[in-house]
Amino acid sequence: NPEPRWRVELFVRRYSRATRPLLNFHRDACAVTVNVALSADEAHTGGRLLAVLDDEVQLIVRDEGEATVHPSDVLHAVTAVEAGVRYSLLLFFFLATSDDMVYI
Repeated sequence: NPEPRWRVELFVRRYSRATRPLLNFHRDACAVTVNVALSADEAHTGGRLLAVLDDEVQLIVRDEGEATVHPSDVLHAVTAVEAGVRYSLLLFFFLATSDDMVYI
C-alpha cells in the first residue's frame, strides 16, 4: 500500500479581547491538527487552550514554541482573552484526494 498523501492548510490565528476573544468547544474538520503557541501563556490573561481528554476538561499549558498535536475527534476550545494578545500557528492536515494533488 502506498503511504497516504496529505494536504496541509496553515495559518496564524490572533486572539484579543477586542477582535477574537475566544473559541468555543469544537472538533476540527481535518484529520490531524498541529497547534504551535507563538506566544507564551504568560503573555496574555485568559486565552487558555482547553481539551476534553479522558472525559475531563483539561488545561493545556504551553510555552512559546511548544506544539500540541491531536486528531480531529478531540473536543477543544480557547478561553476568553481578557488582556494582551494570543497568537497560534495552526496546521490542518487533510488526507489528500487525487483532486488535491499538485504535480510540478
